[in-house]
Amino acid sequence: MILKRKTSKGKPRYGVRVDRPGGRQEWIGTFATIAEARAAERRAGDRPGSSRMTADKYVAHFLEGYRERVKGSSYDHAVSALGGFADDHRGLPLARITRTDAEKWARENRWRVPTVITVMNAAVDAELIERNPFRGLAVKGQGRKRITPLSVEEVDALATAAEKEAPTLGPLVLFLAYSGVRVGEAYALEWSDVDFEAARVTVERRVYKGQLDLPKGNRTRSISLIPAARSALLSIPGPRDGLIFRNKRGDRLSQTSMAWYWKSIATAVDRKVTPHELRHFAAHHLYVEVGLPDRVVAAQLGHDDGGKLIRDLYGHGDVGALDEIDAAFANVIPLRKVVG
Repeated sequence: MILKRKTSKGKPRYGVRVDRPGGRQEWIGTFATIAEARAAERRAGDRPGSSRMTADKYVAHFLEGYRERVKGSSYDHAVSALGGFADDHRGLPLARITRTDAEKWARENRWRVPTVITVMNAAVDAELIERNPFRGLAVKGQGRKRITPLSVEEVDALATAAEKEAPTLGPLVLFLAYSGVRVGEAYALEWSDVDFEAARVTVERRVYKGQLDLPKGNRTRSISLIPAARSALLSIPGPRDGLIFRNKRGDRLSQTSMAWYWKSIATAVDRKVTPHELRHFAAHHLYVEVGLPDRVVAAQLGHDDGGKLIRDLYGHGDVGALDEIDAAFANVIPLRKVVG
Protein backbone atom coordinates (compact mmCIF):
# COMPACT_ATOMS: atom_id res chain seq x y z
CA MET A 1 0.00 0.00 0.00
CA ILE A 2 1.28 3.47 -0.94
CA LEU A 3 0.23 6.40 1.24
CA LYS A 4 0.54 9.91 -0.13
CA ARG A 5 1.54 12.63 2.37
CA LYS A 6 2.74 16.20 2.31
CA THR A 7 5.57 17.82 4.17
CA SER A 8 5.14 21.04 6.15
CA LYS A 9 6.19 22.89 3.00
CA GLY A 10 3.51 21.17 0.92
CA LYS A 11 5.82 18.81 -1.00
CA PRO A 12 4.39 15.33 -1.70
CA ARG A 13 5.92 12.28 -0.04
CA TYR A 14 4.98 8.64 -0.58
CA GLY A 15 4.95 6.13 2.24
CA VAL A 16 5.03 2.36 1.67
CA ARG A 17 3.39 -0.23 3.92
CA VAL A 18 3.03 -3.94 3.06
CA ASP A 19 0.93 -6.74 4.50
CA ARG A 20 2.65 -9.70 6.14
CA PRO A 21 1.27 -13.15 7.07
CA GLY A 22 -0.79 -13.29 10.23
CA GLY A 23 -2.41 -9.89 9.66
CA ARG A 24 0.83 -7.99 10.38
CA GLN A 25 1.87 -4.88 8.50
CA GLU A 26 5.37 -3.60 7.90
CA TRP A 27 6.37 0.02 7.29
CA ILE A 28 8.93 0.15 4.47
CA GLY A 29 9.73 3.83 4.32
CA THR A 30 8.97 7.25 2.79
CA PHE A 31 10.03 8.19 -0.74
CA ALA A 32 10.21 11.39 -2.76
CA THR A 33 8.52 10.07 -5.92
CA ILE A 34 5.71 7.66 -6.69
CA ALA A 35 8.10 5.64 -8.91
CA GLU A 36 10.50 5.08 -6.01
CA ALA A 37 7.62 4.09 -3.75
CA ARG A 38 6.28 1.56 -6.23
CA ALA A 39 9.72 0.05 -6.73
CA ALA A 40 10.16 -0.27 -2.95
CA GLU A 41 6.74 -1.88 -2.65
CA ARG A 42 7.63 -4.46 -5.32
CA ARG A 43 10.94 -5.27 -3.64
CA ALA A 44 9.27 -5.68 -0.28
CA GLY A 45 6.58 -7.89 -1.73
CA ASP A 46 9.12 -10.20 -3.38
CA ARG A 47 11.35 -10.91 -0.43
CA PRO A 48 10.95 -13.84 2.00
CA GLY A 49 8.32 -13.01 4.58
CA SER A 50 5.90 -11.49 2.12
CA SER A 51 2.45 -12.88 1.43
CA ARG A 52 3.09 -11.97 -2.22
CA MET A 53 6.18 -14.18 -2.50
CA THR A 54 5.92 -16.16 -5.73
CA ALA A 55 6.70 -19.85 -6.05
CA ASP A 56 9.67 -19.43 -8.40
CA LYS A 57 11.31 -16.76 -6.25
CA TYR A 58 10.85 -18.74 -3.07
CA VAL A 59 12.37 -21.81 -4.72
CA ALA A 60 15.43 -19.73 -5.61
CA HIS A 61 15.61 -18.45 -2.03
CA PHE A 62 15.24 -21.97 -0.61
CA LEU A 63 17.94 -23.46 -2.84
CA GLU A 64 20.37 -20.71 -1.94
CA GLY A 65 20.30 -21.77 1.69
CA TYR A 66 19.91 -25.48 0.91
CA ARG A 67 23.19 -25.57 -0.99
CA GLU A 68 25.06 -24.70 2.22
CA ARG A 69 23.45 -27.50 4.26
CA VAL A 70 23.66 -30.58 2.05
CA LYS A 71 25.98 -32.55 -0.19
CA GLY A 72 26.30 -31.76 -3.87
CA SER A 73 24.28 -34.80 -4.91
CA SER A 74 21.35 -33.84 -2.66
CA TYR A 75 21.47 -30.26 -3.93
CA ASP A 76 21.51 -31.42 -7.57
CA HIS A 77 18.47 -33.60 -6.95
CA ALA A 78 16.62 -30.70 -5.35
CA VAL A 79 17.45 -28.40 -8.27
CA SER A 80 16.18 -30.99 -10.72
CA ALA A 81 12.99 -31.67 -8.75
CA LEU A 82 12.15 -28.03 -8.05
CA GLY A 83 12.94 -26.70 -11.51
CA GLY A 84 9.66 -27.98 -12.96
CA PHE A 85 7.68 -26.72 -9.98
CA ALA A 86 9.16 -23.22 -10.28
CA ASP A 87 8.55 -23.09 -14.05
CA ASP A 88 4.95 -24.31 -13.75
CA HIS A 89 4.14 -21.77 -11.01
CA ARG A 90 6.23 -18.84 -12.19
CA GLY A 91 4.80 -15.54 -10.99
CA LEU A 92 2.12 -17.23 -8.86
CA PRO A 93 2.13 -16.30 -5.15
CA LEU A 94 2.58 -19.29 -2.88
CA ALA A 95 -0.58 -18.37 -1.01
CA ARG A 96 -2.65 -18.77 -4.18
CA ILE A 97 -1.73 -22.42 -4.79
CA THR A 98 -4.86 -24.32 -3.77
CA ARG A 99 -5.21 -27.93 -2.69
CA THR A 100 -6.95 -28.71 -5.98
CA ASP A 101 -4.07 -27.14 -7.91
CA ALA A 102 -1.58 -29.13 -5.85
CA GLU A 103 -3.40 -32.45 -6.39
CA LYS A 104 -3.56 -31.95 -10.15
CA TRP A 105 0.12 -30.99 -10.40
CA ALA A 106 1.21 -33.84 -8.12
CA ARG A 107 -0.49 -36.45 -10.32
CA GLU A 108 1.66 -35.34 -13.25
CA ASN A 109 4.91 -34.87 -11.28
CA ARG A 110 5.02 -37.74 -8.77
CA TRP A 111 8.79 -37.89 -8.39
CA ARG A 112 9.05 -34.15 -7.70
CA VAL A 113 6.40 -34.05 -4.98
CA PRO A 114 8.49 -35.08 -1.91
CA THR A 115 10.95 -32.23 -2.54
CA VAL A 116 8.14 -29.75 -3.16
CA ILE A 117 6.56 -30.80 0.16
CA THR A 118 9.86 -29.98 1.89
CA VAL A 119 9.94 -26.53 0.30
CA MET A 120 6.33 -25.77 1.12
CA ASN A 121 6.84 -26.91 4.72
CA ALA A 122 9.68 -24.39 4.91
CA ALA A 123 7.29 -21.74 3.59
CA VAL A 124 4.83 -22.61 6.36
CA ASP A 125 7.63 -22.31 8.96
CA ALA A 126 8.50 -18.90 7.49
CA GLU A 127 4.83 -17.88 7.86
CA LEU A 128 4.49 -17.26 4.14
CA ILE A 129 1.50 -19.59 3.96
CA GLU A 130 -0.79 -21.00 6.62
CA ARG A 131 -0.77 -24.61 5.41
CA ASN A 132 1.01 -26.79 2.88
CA PRO A 133 -1.34 -27.62 -0.04
CA PHE A 134 0.92 -30.56 -1.01
CA ARG A 135 0.77 -32.21 2.42
CA GLY A 136 0.17 -35.96 2.13
CA LEU A 137 0.41 -36.04 -1.67
CA ALA A 138 3.68 -37.96 -1.86
CA VAL A 139 2.81 -41.46 -2.98
CA LYS A 140 5.61 -44.00 -3.00
CA GLY A 141 5.67 -46.27 -5.98
CA GLN A 142 6.51 -49.94 -5.81
CA GLY A 143 10.05 -49.14 -6.99
CA ARG A 144 12.51 -51.92 -6.25
CA LYS A 145 9.76 -54.12 -4.82
CA ARG A 146 8.77 -54.88 -8.40
CA ILE A 147 12.30 -55.76 -9.55
CA THR A 148 12.94 -59.48 -9.79
CA PRO A 149 16.45 -60.06 -8.44
CA LEU A 150 19.10 -61.28 -10.85
CA SER A 151 19.88 -64.97 -10.69
CA VAL A 152 23.39 -66.32 -10.07
CA GLU A 153 23.49 -67.41 -13.72
CA GLU A 154 22.57 -63.90 -14.89
CA VAL A 155 25.27 -62.35 -12.71
CA ASP A 156 27.83 -64.74 -14.16
CA ALA A 157 26.68 -63.91 -17.70
CA LEU A 158 27.02 -60.19 -17.03
CA ALA A 159 30.50 -60.71 -15.57
CA THR A 160 31.61 -62.70 -18.61
CA ALA A 161 30.34 -59.99 -20.95
CA ALA A 162 31.94 -57.26 -18.85
CA GLU A 163 35.36 -58.88 -18.96
CA LYS A 164 35.33 -58.52 -22.74
CA GLU A 165 34.97 -54.74 -22.36
CA ALA A 166 37.89 -54.16 -19.94
CA PRO A 167 40.02 -56.51 -17.79
CA THR A 168 38.69 -55.30 -14.43
CA LEU A 169 35.01 -55.02 -15.39
CA GLY A 170 34.25 -58.73 -14.99
CA PRO A 171 35.62 -58.74 -11.42
CA LEU A 172 33.77 -55.45 -10.82
CA VAL A 173 30.42 -57.06 -11.67
CA LEU A 174 31.09 -59.95 -9.31
CA PHE A 175 32.40 -57.68 -6.56
CA LEU A 176 29.29 -55.49 -6.75
CA ALA A 177 27.02 -58.53 -6.71
CA TYR A 178 28.60 -60.15 -3.67
CA SER A 179 29.77 -57.17 -1.60
CA GLY A 180 26.73 -54.88 -1.84
CA VAL A 181 28.72 -51.66 -2.27
CA ARG A 182 27.22 -48.90 -4.38
CA VAL A 183 28.54 -48.59 -7.91
CA GLY A 184 30.10 -45.17 -7.34
CA GLU A 185 31.80 -46.46 -4.18
CA ALA A 186 33.39 -49.30 -6.13
CA TYR A 187 34.78 -46.86 -8.72
CA ALA A 188 36.70 -45.08 -5.95
CA LEU A 189 38.09 -48.17 -4.18
CA GLU A 190 41.85 -48.54 -3.94
CA TRP A 191 43.87 -51.61 -3.01
CA SER A 192 44.89 -49.92 0.23
CA ASP A 193 41.22 -49.98 1.26
CA VAL A 194 41.23 -53.80 1.27
CA ASP A 195 42.50 -55.86 4.20
CA PHE A 196 42.60 -59.44 2.93
CA GLU A 197 43.86 -60.80 6.23
CA ALA A 198 41.02 -59.28 8.27
CA ALA A 199 38.50 -59.77 5.43
CA ARG A 200 37.44 -56.11 5.56
CA VAL A 201 36.98 -53.32 3.02
CA THR A 202 36.94 -49.65 4.02
CA VAL A 203 34.46 -47.57 2.02
CA GLU A 204 35.38 -43.93 2.52
CA ARG A 205 34.75 -42.26 -0.85
CA ARG A 206 32.68 -42.50 -4.00
CA VAL A 207 32.73 -41.10 -7.53
CA TYR A 208 29.88 -38.67 -8.18
CA LYS A 209 29.66 -36.84 -11.52
CA GLY A 210 33.28 -37.68 -12.18
CA GLN A 211 34.49 -36.23 -8.88
CA LEU A 212 35.46 -37.86 -5.58
CA ASP A 213 32.94 -37.33 -2.82
CA LEU A 214 32.00 -38.80 0.55
CA PRO A 215 29.84 -41.95 0.46
CA LYS A 216 26.09 -41.54 0.64
CA GLY A 217 25.17 -40.52 4.18
CA ASN A 218 28.44 -38.55 4.58
CA ARG A 219 30.14 -41.31 6.53
CA THR A 220 32.72 -43.98 5.93
CA ARG A 221 32.10 -47.60 6.83
CA SER A 222 33.85 -50.93 7.00
CA ILE A 223 32.24 -53.95 5.31
CA SER A 224 32.93 -57.66 5.25
CA LEU A 225 35.00 -59.03 2.36
CA ILE A 226 32.65 -61.90 1.54
CA PRO A 227 34.44 -64.92 -0.03
CA ALA A 228 32.90 -64.48 -3.50
CA ALA A 229 33.83 -60.77 -3.50
CA ARG A 230 37.34 -61.67 -2.30
CA SER A 231 37.74 -64.15 -5.18
CA ALA A 232 36.65 -61.43 -7.61
CA LEU A 233 39.38 -59.10 -6.36
CA LEU A 234 42.05 -61.80 -6.40
CA SER A 235 41.22 -62.55 -10.05
CA ILE A 236 42.34 -59.07 -11.14
CA PRO A 237 45.74 -59.25 -12.84
CA GLY A 238 48.60 -56.84 -12.30
CA PRO A 239 50.07 -55.03 -9.29
CA ARG A 240 47.85 -54.34 -6.31
CA ASP A 241 48.34 -50.61 -5.88
CA GLY A 242 46.22 -47.56 -6.67
CA LEU A 243 42.75 -47.98 -8.13
CA ILE A 244 41.21 -51.43 -8.17
CA PHE A 245 38.71 -51.02 -11.01
CA ARG A 246 39.72 -49.15 -14.17
CA ASN A 247 38.50 -48.45 -17.67
CA LYS A 248 40.28 -49.63 -20.84
CA ARG A 249 42.84 -46.85 -20.59
CA GLY A 250 43.62 -47.66 -16.99
CA ASP A 251 41.84 -44.59 -15.61
CA ARG A 252 39.15 -44.33 -12.95
CA LEU A 253 35.69 -45.42 -13.98
CA SER A 254 32.75 -43.01 -13.86
CA GLN A 255 29.01 -43.16 -14.36
CA THR A 256 29.51 -41.90 -17.93
CA SER A 257 32.14 -44.46 -18.94
CA MET A 258 30.25 -47.31 -17.28
CA ALA A 259 27.07 -46.33 -19.12
CA TRP A 260 28.98 -46.76 -22.37
CA TYR A 261 30.31 -50.20 -21.40
CA TRP A 262 26.96 -51.29 -19.97
CA LYS A 263 25.21 -51.00 -23.33
CA SER A 264 27.09 -54.13 -24.44
CA ILE A 265 27.25 -55.83 -21.03
CA ALA A 266 23.49 -55.71 -20.48
CA THR A 267 22.82 -57.68 -23.69
CA ALA A 268 24.12 -60.79 -21.87
CA VAL A 269 20.72 -61.25 -20.18
CA ASP A 270 17.24 -61.34 -21.66
CA ARG A 271 15.81 -58.40 -19.74
CA LYS A 272 16.59 -54.79 -19.06
CA VAL A 273 19.01 -54.37 -16.15
CA THR A 274 21.13 -51.58 -14.70
CA PRO A 275 24.40 -51.75 -12.73
CA HIS A 276 22.46 -50.86 -9.57
CA GLU A 277 20.64 -54.18 -9.75
CA LEU A 278 23.88 -55.91 -8.78
CA ARG A 279 23.53 -54.25 -5.36
CA HIS A 280 19.90 -55.39 -5.34
CA PHE A 281 21.12 -58.94 -6.03
CA ALA A 282 23.57 -58.67 -3.12
CA ALA A 283 20.87 -57.59 -0.68
CA HIS A 284 18.50 -60.35 -1.74
CA HIS A 285 21.28 -62.97 -1.79
CA LEU A 286 22.50 -62.16 1.72
CA TYR A 287 19.04 -61.74 3.23
CA VAL A 288 17.05 -64.50 1.53
CA GLU A 289 19.52 -67.01 0.12
CA VAL A 290 22.17 -66.88 2.86
CA GLY A 291 19.63 -66.09 5.58
CA LEU A 292 21.51 -63.30 7.36
CA PRO A 293 19.46 -61.05 9.71
CA ASP A 294 18.12 -57.84 8.19
CA ARG A 295 20.18 -55.63 10.52
CA VAL A 296 23.37 -57.45 9.43
CA VAL A 297 22.62 -57.01 5.73
CA ALA A 298 21.76 -53.35 6.39
CA ALA A 299 25.19 -52.80 7.96
CA GLN A 300 26.90 -54.40 4.95
CA LEU A 301 25.00 -52.20 2.51
CA GLY A 302 25.44 -49.01 4.52
CA HIS A 303 21.85 -48.51 5.66
CA ASP A 304 21.29 -46.90 9.06
CA ASP A 305 17.63 -47.86 9.50
CA GLY A 306 18.16 -51.05 11.48
CA GLY A 307 17.15 -53.25 8.55
CA LYS A 308 13.76 -51.74 7.63
CA LEU A 309 14.69 -51.14 3.99
CA ILE A 310 16.03 -54.68 3.71
CA ARG A 311 12.73 -56.08 5.02
CA ASP A 312 10.56 -53.81 2.91
CA LEU A 313 12.36 -53.88 -0.44
CA TYR A 314 14.70 -56.81 -0.68
CA GLY A 315 12.77 -59.68 0.88
CA HIS A 316 10.90 -60.73 -2.26
CA GLY A 317 9.00 -63.39 -0.36
CA ASP A 318 7.48 -64.67 -3.59
CA VAL A 319 10.82 -65.29 -5.29
CA GLY A 320 11.64 -68.97 -4.88
CA ALA A 321 8.73 -69.49 -2.48
CA LEU A 322 7.20 -72.38 -4.40
CA ASP A 323 10.57 -74.13 -4.61
CA GLU A 324 10.87 -73.89 -0.83
CA ILE A 325 7.44 -75.46 -0.41
CA ASP A 326 8.44 -78.30 -2.74
CA ALA A 327 11.64 -78.86 -0.77
CA ALA A 328 9.79 -78.85 2.55
CA PHE A 329 7.45 -81.63 1.43
CA ALA A 330 9.93 -83.58 -0.69
CA ASN A 331 10.13 -86.45 1.81
CA VAL A 332 6.46 -86.56 2.72
CA ILE A 333 4.69 -89.73 1.57
CA PRO A 334 1.66 -88.80 -0.60
CA LEU A 335 -1.75 -89.60 0.83
CA ARG A 336 -3.36 -92.73 -0.57
CA LYS A 337 -6.03 -91.99 -3.10
CA VAL A 338 -9.51 -92.77 -1.77
CA VAL A 339 -11.53 -94.87 -4.21
CA GLY A 340 -15.29 -95.14 -4.20
